[in-house]
Amino acid sequence: MNNTNQFIPVANRKLADLIARGAVAFNAVQFVMLCGRKGVIDRWGRVVWQEAANPIVYISGPISNIENYNRPNFEDAARKLSYMGYQVISPMNNPKGLTEAQYMAISMVNLPLADLVVELPNAEHSKGAMAERALAEKLNIPVVSLHDFQGGAECE
Repeated sequence: MNNTNQFIPVANRKLADLIARGAVAFNAVQFVMLCGRKGVIDRWGRVVWQEAANPIVYISGPISNIENYNRPNFEDAARKLSYMGYQVISPMNNPKGLTEAQYMAISMVNLPLADLVVELPNAEHSKGAMAERALAEKLNIPVVSLHDFQGGAECE
């Protein structure tokens, strides 16, 4: 059992695991840069999650019933994340011409490979993106919005 005053070490901790154990309140976290790597601190300033050295990010977001399958937003996010040093898994790299069920099956295989899931705007309105969120939460993979993920102060 964790004492809330006890320091929580960074190594291999996932934010969702800490939230599930009640060590961190979900609404009391802040995204920051920790010496060049993305991290999360709780309301007491303790580091509760820090990205892996070669992190893999899965991009989630609405695709169906959106012009050009939301490809420009996925590609823009992938470019930004790649530039920041992340390995990116994007549904836009899947083969063309499959059914929606086949695309979701591919997502359910690829998403568990990620260290972090980054959601595009309006993901909450997509059944597919919500299924990806549910899987990520079940697997204790942190989920953050692209907007929140790009924020944070630089490490001094």
